[in-house]
Amino acid sequence: MLFVVDFDETITAHDTISCLANAANKPDVWKFLANSYWEEYMAWKSGLPKLTTLSSHLNLLQAGGFAETASLQRVQSYKFFQGLSMEQLDAVASSITLRDGFDKFLQSLMPRLRDRSDEFHILSINWSSRVIQNTLRRIPGIDVGLVTIHSNDLEVDPTTRLTTGNIVPYHTTTLVMTADDKTREFMAIVQQASSASSHPHTTVYIGDSSTDFGCFVQATIGILFLANEQSKLTLESFTDVTLLNIDPSFPNFNLNESSQLHPIPRSQSRPSKVLNTFNTTIYTCDQWSILAQVFWR
Repeated sequence: MLFVVDFDETITAHDTISCLANAANKPDVWKFLANSYWEEYMAWKSGLPKLTTLSSHLNLLQAGGFAETASLQRVQSYKFFQGLSMEQLDAVASSITLRDGFDKFLQSLMPRLRDRSDEFHILSINWSSRVIQNTLRRIPGIDVGLVTIHSNDLEVDPTTRLTTGNIVPYHTTTLVMTADDKTREFMAIVQQASSASSHPHTTVYIGDSSTDFGCFVQATIGILFLANEQSKLTLESFTDVTLLNIDPSFPNFNLNESSQLHPIPRSQSRPSKVLNTFNTTIYTCDQWSILAQVFWR
C-alpha cells in the first residue's frame, strides 16, 4: 500500500504553525500577518454560494488560493522567519504532541517499509520539513529515512546555518498551500510509485481538513481523521459523498477485497478538478489505534 498522510492535526494533536511562529518571537508582526490573512479569507468565503456537491466545492477552491498566496508573500516580505537556528527548529519539534496511537501505527508499518511492501509519505502545508522530521525522530524504532516528506520549507543560509526568511518547496514541484496544490502533489506521488512498481498500488490518503478533500477523491481509500467537527459537517452536506465510519468492528482493508474500494481516476487534465460523477465514499475515524487494526488486524 501507498500511504500519504497529512501532518498538522492528523499526525499531531494541534496545529504546529503557531509553534513555528512562537519560535520567531515576533508576536505583534504575527498578529498582523494572521489577521490580514483571516480578513481576506473570510471576505472571500462570505461571498461563496451554498454548494451541494464535493465536486463543485473543489472546483471553487481552485479560485480561492489567492488568500494563501498573498499571506505567504507577506510572511516572506516581512522576513518573519529570518534568523532561526537549527537548534530553535529542533526545539519546536520537541514541543509538538503526537496524536495517541500514531507512534504505534508507524512502528507497526516499519517492517513493511523496510522490505518495500508499503510506502509512507507525509504531504503537508507545514513550513518546516526539519520540524516534521525531528518530530518523527522522537518515536522509538523509527527510521525517518523510510518516510518521504513533501512540504514547504524554511530556506537556510548555508554559511550562517540560519533561516533567511524565504519559504521554498521541499520534495514538491511548487509551494503547497491549497487543496489544489495538495491534490497535484498527491497525484505526482501516486504516479511515481506506479512507475517504480510492477503492480498497482492501493493508495491510502489520511487527512483532517478541507485542504485534503481533493486527495480523498483521488485515493483508493480516503480517510477523514476526525480532528474537528467542521470538516465532517461540510462533507455530510454534499450529495455526492458517503461517509462511512471506521470502528473496531470494521472489516480490515485488504487488497483482494476490491468491492469495498472505489477506483482512482487515472487521467485528468487538471488532477484536482473532480470529473467523476459517481458517489465518493470517504471513511472517517478518530483513533490511530483503530486504523492500525483495520490495516493489520
